[in-house]
Amino acid sequence: MLILSLIALAVALIAVYISFHTGEEIEVVTAVITALISLLISIICSPLILKVPLVAGLLIGGQSLASIIGWYILSSAE
Repeated sequence: MLILSLIALAVALIAVYISFHTGEEIEVVTAVITALISLLISIICSPLILKVPLVAGLLIGGQSLASIIGWYILSSAE
């Protein structure tokens, strides 16, 4: 499971890099969706000891997932 999680995380990082360095809007949207799906797979496959602090950090931080995604899309579109 750890190897699958690391592969999904690597795919997500590559997709984030592509979304910041491309000029076409559809490529940015595709890269963002790929990154989000890969990060979700990475979180699902990660051990419980990593999931708990991640969820706690999101809950304590007060930001919802929608606002994080909105910020990412707005920052990558510039």
